[in-house]
Amino acid sequence: MVRRLLILMALVGMAASGSLWAAVPASADSPATASVGIDHNGGAPNINAGPAMVVEGGSVNVDVVSQATSPGLGAWAIDVEFDQSVVDATSCTTNLSWGQVCNPNFMPSFPDPGPDNFARTVGAEDDGVIGTVRLSTFTFEATGSAGECSTLTVTAPELFDRYSEPIVSPTVSNGQICVVACADLNGDGRVNLADGVRILLHILFGRYSVSADLDADGDVDGRDFLIWRRQAGTSC
Repeated sequence: MVRRLLILMALVGMAASGSLWAAVPASADSPATASVGIDHNGGAPNINAGPAMVVEGGSVNVDVVSQATSPGLGAWAIDVEFDQSVVDATSCTTNLSWGQVCNPNFMPSFPDPGPDNFARTVGAEDDGVIGTVRLSTFTFEATGSAGECSTLTVTAPELFDRYSEPIVSPTVSNGQICVVACADLNGDGRVNLADGVRILLHILFGRYSVSADLDADGDVDGRDFLIWRRQAGTSC
């Protein structure tokens, strides 16, 4: 318990800046291999290509997921870079199974004159984190308009196994968030079957309207219908 409290104190500082501390006795075990990436759809943790979709003015959750072999992740610092003109990270939570903290507004030490910003999660675990696990969940709010997308660029500046050995050449998988329009086509405040039927009629008869072009790509097609399905039962 005392050791975990010391680790958590160190992690709070690392979430703001600096390098990650990982002090566990060395071992002759085979080194771990690891992948880190974005999970767009919740449920059982996995790394998937996305994109996540967020309604204009709405919010969406995406997870940072790791996949590691024995002896597992011992310490990590993982950054997610995003375009703040399209989405903004507003909050984060961590998997409480391990010592972790997260920061949705991490500022790297180098100047960044562009629109990008960073979210960071850092953690440490004496026994190593093995298998496919959800490390942190970041909530992003849409700041852009329908049709705009932001890449979620993942980097792992600090990644060690449980014996403080650096994990060499981890696999890193980026993600994406795209802003879409609300699928309430008839203006009744609800996304329901009537809206889906309208989109299907547009597709069937080759018609176009801005209200049915939910991804703002210039046509009404199956992608717009998929967006409606994901919003069905909500209100906006």
